[in-house]
This record gives sequence, C-alpha cells and structure tokens, in this order.
Amino acid sequence: RGLLTAEDGPYWGCGLVGALPGISANGVADAETQRLIDGMKTSSSFNKVTYWNWNLAPESTDGSPQYLTKDFIFMPEQWGA
Repeated sequence: RGLLTAEDGPYWGCGLVGALPGISANGVADAETQRLIDGMKTSSSFNKVTYWNWNLAPESTDGSPQYLTKDFIFMPEQWGA
C-alpha cells in the first residue's frame, strides 16, 4: 500500500530513547545513522521518528548529549505545568 499518510493516522511509528551515535551538535546525521532514521520515518504518518525521554527536553545520557535532527518529533514524558 505504500507509506502511511496523515489520513491513515495519526501513527506515531517507531521511536527511540537515549543518546544516538552519529548525530552532531548541529543536528546533522552521518550516512549510517541517516539510513536508520530514513527507515524509521516510514513507520509514521508524520514521516518523522518519535523520540522521547522522561523530562521536558533532550538532555544527556551517561554524559552523551541527546542530539536530534529535523527528522524527529520529540515527545516528553512530562508535560510542562
């Protein structure tokens, strides 16, 4: 049937949590990481990869920053009060 569309969903698709190797501080992914991201984007009607953690914004995991690209939708576990 092809890629999911907004009319099909919304479907959040596959997601990730934690520091992702291969994404620089300026939000650019290396080729291998971009291939993973591109594959995961097809599971979402938003054509984005869902990313979450337990706080309000990406932070650090064991000293490694949680950098993201424009291909992500960040979903905080805690929503601001």
